[in-house]
Amino acid sequence: MGTDKPIAGAIVTARWVGEASSLADSSGVCFHVASTTSDAEGHYHVAPWRKQTKFAARRIKTVRVNAFKPQYRHAKMNPIGRTAYLRKFEGTSREWMDELRGAWSRTGCPNAGASKKNELLLTRALRNEVKKYAVTKADNDFLQILDGRLARAQAHNSEN
Repeated sequence: MGTDKPIAGAIVTARWVGEASSLADSSGVCFHVASTTSDAEGHYHVAPWRKQTKFAARRIKTVRVNAFKPQYRHAKMNPIGRTAYLRKFEGTSREWMDELRGAWSRTGCPNAGASKKNELLLTRALRNEVKKYAVTKADNDFLQILDGRLARAQAHNSEN
């Protein structure tokens, strides 16, 4: 079960997700990403975002919020209060690697543009955890993917 209490030091990622449509296709897209760390009381603040993108038609449907902290796993999300629930991880190293893959897949924002730099905090934390537990070729492949994502986020950070 989750702690149902705020957790200090959790990395909170918010993604603005909507639709980008063209004449032939309409698909779900992440337009912007922001991240922060929860304070000593476990609270966080992410500034609102409103900006036009390069897509001709854009409609933001939701802001998806996720949280990550080493040795905690995603438990559930309350989208109304934008509260992310974590629970203490209890499992094997292999299960932890699976949880890290899940955290990565829940937080990607490939069309983030300049906000890509905001992925640095989480990507660095995930990479450090994966490096500790990587054993198999698949684990090391995942580590290389995170290294690439980290390099791209750092490049966006140095550009801005």
